Amino acid sequence: MITRDMAPRPAAVLLVCSMLVACSHHAQRSLDERIDATVKAAGREAEASGYREQARMMADGVVTQAEYDKAWDEYRSCLARMDVRMDDPKVSPIDGVRKFAATHVNHKVNENEFEHCQSSTVGLVEAAFAERPRPMAEPLRRAVARCLRHRGYSVSSQARGLRELERIVTPTHVEDLLNCVSDRAFDLYGDQTAGFAPPTDL
Repeated sequence: MITRDMAPRPAAVLLVCSMLVACSHHAQRSLDERIDATVKAAGREAEASGYREQARMMADGVVTQAEYDKAWDEYRSCLARMDVRMDDPKVSPIDGVRKFAATHVNHKVNENEFEHCQSSTVGLVEAAFAERPRPMAEPLRRAVARCLRHRGYSVSSQARGLRELERIVTPTHVEDLLNCVSDRAFDLYGDQTAGFAPPTDL
């Protein structure tokens, strides 16, 4: 039996938007508008690729938790049709959004078939759902904050997610944040986060 960690890989079209949010209502509205436009653009990409269910989920500019869960159910069903069993997915402690799970393969499966299952069911939807920042798991947040302080950064207790922590490091030192997140996630969760790196679009 082959066991592999399966998290949907980044979509071919990376959904990258700035998450630098000021405290004003205007800044929040601008953020919402940018996310709305980004998600709708992803919906058009899904439609052009023939992924109509994903396109429908993103047509209004918002991907709900229920829609994201449904997309993951479709992903698991697609793998099941290939006789690939997936464990119950877990939510990443890193961003509180993306799911990952181990799959169990008793036969040789074409890698392209895995890729097609991911891209046709959940790939773009997941990237769109992750556009809205959420807090990381509290034990990990504390560990990452300690790691950054050890590297000389001043970390506020209000920084609860990747986007807030990103503002603490300079653009040329984002690698410090990525290393702290990856290393502390492994320390706390071991191979549960194998293959699940922090987003590279920070």
